Amino acid sequence: MLDGRVCDVSSAEELDNEIRDILALDRVGRGDEICGTLHVHYSDESVKKATLIPPLEARGVGIQWHRK
Repeated sequence: MLDGRVCDVSSAEELDNEIRDILALDRVGRGDEICGTLHVHYSDESVKKATLIPPLEARGVGIQWHRK
């Protein structure tokens, strides 16, 4: 079992949507829950071009890439 959040995406846009959900915790006063690791299951390398990766990493979240 993986620690952290797991997402299965097929595009950079889908990953950005997942990251938006994580970063939205700040807006609802739950920013202290933003930590740990995001496990990204993907099939296309373009997923790694998601624009919201840097802000997520700046919040202390590590990303583990898992190619399908």
